[in-house]
Amino acid sequence: MMELAFQRVGARLGNCDLADVVRASELARLKTFIRDEESEALKIFHAEQKDNCFTGDWYGEHAGKWLVSAGLTYSANPSEEWRERIAVVVSFLVEQQEADGYLGTYAKESAARMTHGEVEKNRTWDVWTHAWLLLGLLAVADIPGCEAADGTAKRIGELLLATFVEGKTPVGQGNHKGLSSLVLLEPLALMAGRWGDNRYSELALKCFDQAVESGLKFGEDIDASLIGTGKAYQLIWCLKGLVELAIVADRKDLLKIAEDLWVNIREFHLTPMGGPWGGVATHKEVFNEPGYFDPYGLVETCSSTTWMVLGYRLFEVTGETAYLAEVEKTLYNSVIAAIDENGSDWCYFTFPNGRRNNTYHWACCKSSGALGLAEAEFQFVAVRDGVAHVTMLESCGFETPDGVSVDLLVEGDRIKILSGGDTKLAVYVSPSYEVVAMPDGALRDGDWLRFDDLKLGETELQIRLRFWVEQKVHTVDHHGQEIVREEYVCARRGRYVYAVGKFEGYRMQETLRMPQLMPDSVFDLADESTIILRQAGRDAIKMTPYWLCGGRHDGAWRSVWLQVAWQ
Repeated sequence: MMELAFQRVGARLGNCDLADVVRASELARLKTFIRDEESEALKIFHAEQKDNCFTGDWYGEHAGKWLVSAGLTYSANPSEEWRERIAVVVSFLVEQQEADGYLGTYAKESAARMTHGEVEKNRTWDVWTHAWLLLGLLAVADIPGCEAADGTAKRIGELLLATFVEGKTPVGQGNHKGLSSLVLLEPLALMAGRWGDNRYSELALKCFDQAVESGLKFGEDIDASLIGTGKAYQLIWCLKGLVELAIVADRKDLLKIAEDLWVNIREFHLTPMGGPWGGVATHKEVFNEPGYFDPYGLVETCSSTTWMVLGYRLFEVTGETAYLAEVEKTLYNSVIAAIDENGSDWCYFTFPNGRRNNTYHWACCKSSGALGLAEAEFQFVAVRDGVAHVTMLESCGFETPDGVSVDLLVEGDRIKILSGGDTKLAVYVSPSYEVVAMPDGALRDGDWLRFDDLKLGETELQIRLRFWVEQKVHTVDHHGQEIVREEYVCARRGRYVYAVGKFEGYRMQETLRMPQLMPDSVFDLADESTIILRQAGRDAIKMTPYWLCGGRHDGAWRSVWLQVAWQ
């Protein structure tokens, strides 16, 4: 089995905006969406409803996503309330499982069942639902009172092994040319690693080979938009599965596929806020061809959260800090910009330039977003060679491997490190910052600041929030003639991308004058949360972080890409 470069450690988020968002999601989404056996997301598994369900919907995924989110929440801040709630959900699902291991939401006679002879001809999300249930059950199986989750997951595993034999493949089921079923790679790999049962990793490898044979073009020099339908969410999740399969099967070639496609998505398919985008020229959830640009591009929240999770996992496996830079960008812009201030509602899609639109009750993104925020608490500290590594600068607390309590206090451009004893520590400095003054005892090691002998007490790190202006040109050619040319800029300071609301309260777009050689000269950095854009002959334009711009409620407008006419 492949060894990981880093092991994750949960951190206690301190007094910060992110902590407020995470807690709001926990209280308003996780604790209300599933309360007990009568919750809608669980009742659909009961025979009373299941026996009358013949259509292939995806609603069963919510129970699995909730279990993953609840398991992370419990691990970060254990409480008896959460333990009991999770145990109730596990007990309910155990009772609903059929004798052959089936734990879906479709009637036995439904052609959407993965075991039905005609399933490949019908719309189905059955494999998808079981994949999420497996991830959820595995996530909570070690919580006291939830031990039965292991047995339930094993019975699903046996059903999968018995179903996909003699040439039968999950890739033939579902949609997006097999991407929606290939997500089974991750739970199969995790089961193989957890139980030491190679049958599951062998099935995963067979499924991947079948996917490639069926025309899914994984490999070098392939653009993400050309794999299957180019469905962003499913494809990124499949890459996460390839990473897990590479670990358990010791297959570095599979890891390289995931790494190469991660680079491709980063280079050609991200908004400035780190959201994987598409949907303008094709299906709303599908990558556009590389090089295509539109300031109103669509970013599915499911894609943003999965992209963030994939990036952090790749960091844990490889130790490469390039992944951390993208995780930071996505979390602090794309992910938290999709949740309503009420903590319960989420946008299905966000846009660099566009309106907030809260989505409907059963939308996948509401559960994916909550999962992403629960995952975030485990993306701030990781351990390597017995040393705690701070992977993102945020107010938080944690224990080092040698048992020393450490607290980080982030106050603008000052980072206070409060250590409860002598220990070792490393701090990642992302491209969002530059170090102004090296603290005593700190050594620079690439992107890390290392404290080989951090002393008891307070150490202060002074940083500067970097500011830069990104330029983008949108052109359309026809028979070699440029027929459309639009030029845009966007501003970023520190980890936040900045945006404006409606101009003068009602105009959604406006062309601004800027000096092309020094566009940053018209921006004043008022404070950490405000940038002032100066324009001759008119009132200054106030810019705020994208996630806050216009208000965190349905209908609010925000624009990241500002159209310009160069002076």
